Amino acid sequence: MAGIKINVDDKEVRKALDRLADPDLIKEALGGIGEVLVENTRDRIKQGIDVDGNPFTPLAPITQQLKKKNKDKPLVHDGYLLASLAYQLVNGGTGLEYGSDLPYAALQHFGGTIRPKNAKMLQFGKGSGIFAKESHIPARPFIGLTQQDEDEILDNLAHFIDNQLK
Repeated sequence: MAGIKINVDDKEVRKALDRLADPDLIKEALGGIGEVLVENTRDRIKQGIDVDGNPFTPLAPITQQLKKKNKDKPLVHDGYLLASLAYQLVNGGTGLEYGSDLPYAALQHFGGTIRPKNAKMLQFGKGSGIFAKESHIPARPFIGLTQQDEDEILDNLAHFIDNQLK
């Protein structure tokens, strides 16, 4: 055979790649991603911006009037939505889901119309005397992957992988 032949001992490279494929490390990496998504989503809600960086649709004047606190902050009242944001590993620890399990979270995210179920009118604020046949909630998308999220996740993953290979 003409030319050159080099034998490479790749045992260490294979061991490093095997370590990266360890299910516990994958779970750890996904947990880090979940933390980034939850924290960045909370920050966006507090800042009043959606996943595209646009300000949330302002609250209707009647909503501001009825709120006892955070009158100018969509999606923020007592902090239940912020506190409900969470992530969980799925598919045996190879996948990640994040969001909120509050019944009204989807309505706040996608928007929609509320109509009374067992009455002729909706009542807003106990004893307020304010009634309506329906109420429209504008979409305020707060769940999603932003460029900031993606950049932060990739940076964290690079550090994570680098630390595993040492």
